[in-house]
Amino acid sequence: MTCDQLATEAVALSRQTPRGKPMLVEVQDSTSVEDHRTDHVTPGVAEESLVLSCQGTATWDDGTESPVLTDLYIDAAELLFVDFVGL
Repeated sequence: MTCDQLATEAVALSRQTPRGKPMLVEVQDSTSVEDHRTDHVTPGVAEESLVLSCQGTATWDDGTESPVLTDLYIDAAELLFVDFVGL
């Protein structure tokens, strides 16, 4: 997964999971800030490990823009999870 793909997944997650905050509608200029795609370790039970973290510019559904961090995690079952947070 690339930073652009992770951004697309974060936008889709925002649409599916209302958070009581403005919805993420776009992420631009996303670049890697931490990359463990080739060296991540599968975590133990009930734990998650960071695979990829990217920072870009978010556009929210209220028209505002801000920095955003998008993260990709892996769990013990090797399932991938996406998360994001406006900075």
